Amino acid sequence: MKTRLFFLLLSISTIVFAQAPCPNIPLDEPAPVWEDGFYRYYVKLISENMLVSDFNKTDFIDHIIVLSNPSTEDVDFMNTSITEVEMAFPASQNEDLMKVALVVSAYEFQHDFLTAFTESIDCVEALGEPQLSLDDFTIKNGIKIYPNPLTVNSKLFLSQNLGSAILSVYNVFGKLLYTKDLKNSSKLALKELHLKSGIYFFKIATDQGTFTKKVVKN
Repeated sequence: MKTRLFFLLLSISTIVFAQAPCPNIPLDEPAPVWEDGFYRYYVKLISENMLVSDFNKTDFIDHIIVLSNPSTEDVDFMNTSITEVEMAFPASQNEDLMKVALVVSAYEFQHDFLTAFTESIDCVEALGEPQLSLDDFTIKNGIKIYPNPLTVNSKLFLSQNLGSAILSVYNVFGKLLYTKDLKNSSKLALKELHLKSGIYFFKIATDQGTFTKKVVKN
């Protein structure tokens, strides 16, 4: 269900993007964060050529380097804050849409950062996440992390009707730091993870589906 909703959103966005290119102005508020803790943007490139099917993060950053000549610090930031880039509309025959990339980022103000590269980027549009299906809603409400931001007393609570579960913990750069088979446990004391201060993403794979939660350790 969630997959169908996602492609419906892409179809609607295709129509809107083709008819009215997004304004290249700062957002009034941060982009909406998705359930996996990341942010997604449509980015239309200034280019005479359409994107190729295997267009990726390296190609995206190289495009900006060639046309906008960003600083070394800006290039380093893009390499760390952007996690994935691909063609936004691979099935489209519209030349404008074939120059649009889907950019996944761990940084909530990536929109304003990218719009500064006016020589290489035409416009940037933040994407909202599709609504949860009933199954997704059940999973989300069967998993609780409290308190968050984490303290020495924080725990992960699991509803028994979710069945077995495996916890994976990632840092903001997508590196897997920790994994644990919860074996039908109803709770886990998070102090066992010995996390340092920072932002993490807890991915819990259950018999009913997978849920990802952004977690902060002060």
